Amino acid sequence: MIDDDPAIFRYLRRGLAREGYDVAAAPVENMLARIDESPPDAVLLDLAPPYARSQIQAIKARSPAPLIGLMPSEDTQAIIAALDAGVDDCVAKPFGLGELAAHIRKVLRRDIWRRGEAPCFSSPSLQIDLVFHRVHRGGRTHSLSRRQFQVLKLLLDADGRVLTHRDLMHAIWGRDDGGSVALLRKVVQDLRRKIEPDPRQPVHILSHSRVGYRFDRSQH
Repeated sequence: MIDDDPAIFRYLRRGLAREGYDVAAAPVENMLARIDESPPDAVLLDLAPPYARSQIQAIKARSPAPLIGLMPSEDTQAIIAALDAGVDDCVAKPFGLGELAAHIRKVLRRDIWRRGEAPCFSSPSLQIDLVFHRVHRGGRTHSLSRRQFQVLKLLLDADGRVLTHRDLMHAIWGRDDGGSVALLRKVVQDLRRKIEPDPRQPVHILSHSRVGYRFDRSQH
């Protein structure tokens, strides 16, 4: 989120965390450095006046991530100008967190299709929705927590390769944020309860003793 108001950032970070998103702040003056440091899946940009068309163009030139403009009001001409400048979607203030989350899902879904990827993993017995952070198995739907989704997405993206405990912990908690193998195992254990036919004998998320985990796409 690119905004100089820390109160708005805290509000959105707490609210969007409940939707499974990690939200990082970037003040306008170093927004491009922040994007380079941690490439985002989507960018939220405050478009309260005065904002420069060049800001939008600079972000789009630096990152392929979809850009959502947070507009100060439902001003049709301002929305048109922002869309023409390169914003992928607009949300007018005041907005509810549910509305904003729906816009984020929309642009992420569109971006996944644009990149030629499927927004879900699917087999006869298991469907994983990477946009809505849900899994469907055995006629039931389970929502994924933020950590569960992060682990599952990393394993799916690894395309069958083993990810070490250290790789997963650094990707999820960072190098200095208290992640541990025991905590990672707890996340995997809870995740298996949602996606495995028998969590005691997993066929999707496989353990490699003292090394890490991999996702087996061949199992139905």
